[in-house]
Amino acid sequence: MLKRKILTVIFCLVSTTFALPNISTAVDKKEEKNTAYGVEINIAVEELSQELSKDVAEGMEIVVIDFTDYEGNITKFGKFLTEELIAKLSQNKNLTVMEKALFQKTLKERGLSLSDLASSSSMTRAGMLIGIDAVCKGVITDLGEQFKVNVRLIDTFTNEIIASSEVSVVKNEAVLSIMDIKKESFLPAKTPDPLQSEDYLGIKIASVATQLSWDILKEEKKRVAVIGLRNSESKVDELGDYLSDELISKLHQTGKFKLVERKFLDEVLKEQNLGISTIIDPETAVRLGKILGVEAIITGTITDLGEFLRVNARLISAETGAISATATTRIAKEKISVPSVPTLPEKGKPEKEKPVSAGEREGLRGEYFNLAPFNDNPGALPDEPTTVRIDNSIDFDWGEGSPAPNISADYFGVSWEGKLYAPITGTYLFRIAHNDGVRLLIDNKIIIGYWHPYNYNDHKVNLFLEGKQWHQVKVEFFEIAGWAKVELLWRQPGKDDFEVISSSYLKTKGR
Repeated sequence: MLKRKILTVIFCLVSTTFALPNISTAVDKKEEKNTAYGVEINIAVEELSQELSKDVAEGMEIVVIDFTDYEGNITKFGKFLTEELIAKLSQNKNLTVMEKALFQKTLKERGLSLSDLASSSSMTRAGMLIGIDAVCKGVITDLGEQFKVNVRLIDTFTNEIIASSEVSVVKNEAVLSIMDIKKESFLPAKTPDPLQSEDYLGIKIASVATQLSWDILKEEKKRVAVIGLRNSESKVDELGDYLSDELISKLHQTGKFKLVERKFLDEVLKEQNLGISTIIDPETAVRLGKILGVEAIITGTITDLGEFLRVNARLISAETGAISATATTRIAKEKISVPSVPTLPEKGKPEKEKPVSAGEREGLRGEYFNLAPFNDNPGALPDEPTTVRIDNSIDFDWGEGSPAPNISADYFGVSWEGKLYAPITGTYLFRIAHNDGVRLLIDNKIIIGYWHPYNYNDHKVNLFLEGKQWHQVKVEFFEIAGWAKVELLWRQPGKDDFEVISSSYLKTKGR
């Protein structure tokens, strides 16, 4: 019996001093066709639509969710670009593009939200419940005089990247208008040399992808996962994270790889107590290969050589640990525009909170009331509180006891009021756990309202907030009898976990 042995490989970018011959490829030529200044919005949308439509199966149903910036925030430009792409993709007869509003409504009915799609398991669940074959996501990176837009179409069931596309959009008057930036306030630097653009980086990373795929036939098409490119301290910094995304796009463009979505990979690494900076040895490679169901894992290093950055690659078998191929490229620092390296924003790094003004205090003013017995709800809370204090956060589990001095353990109410600081623009997921009734108002609008007795409930709602601004916040709560509990949490844009809203983001109204 003939046995076919599938070679499973790992690409491991490691520091080495030898260089391979430069390879001129169709990918390089395609990159060189783009100008250093990017393209107009309409051309960008057309290019994205064409690339994404190439490899999709006929009759595929997809949804396009709002593009985010590098930190996961939804901006006005991101929303505009998303809507334009939806309109363009809808013209493709082979695709069915689900209306975004309908998709959000359907998700809500099934206990999910758009932010849940950051999780691979929730994406799969959404695909099964709603019948969506793929989700289209995009990341927009600000590179000074232009935006780099990376878009991927991800299979909801396998978490594989079905199609990918990238384009640079010039910051012309139309883009600045969308961003609410006056033309005179944006003073671009002098026209750069073509090499002093992000296209230079793109060409260099394309060279790495081409070298690594040189001996792989398209019909072999290997399933791979990309782990971040590490620096000399074995950490994946902002540059490594950005170049890893670039490498994913370039590898997909070779037509020789099936790539696993990075979010899915991050979840698996976390479950295995590994990080994105993990050094992949043969044993770890075999372990991850089996878990991910991939034939290859890509990881690597970027070495600072003073005037240059060196990226070197090795192709390593996951079964034997033997080196099958190598690749290298050298990046001149002076030919990279400043926004590209190494000052990209750190993911998850909180922005410094806005300071509290004189006469104001961190936290919320809490007014506590003794209430007369009632059946369903107390209606409006009284005008005059029994007790007033400043609470750092709303995170209370009083059990069957009293919440404050002079307040009874049953039939009481609380009203917290003040201001909430949103550090970044985007969609926040608010969550309230409560027993009994509760109302949450942001900017004088009720976004969560359950003004009836409940044994225990946990409610969530998405709300888009403008960043770097204070917003009015008010929480009302009442307790009839028994166990009393109330917690106010949020999940900020680009983050994975809920956290209690701390006093750093809250302030009183100064009375």
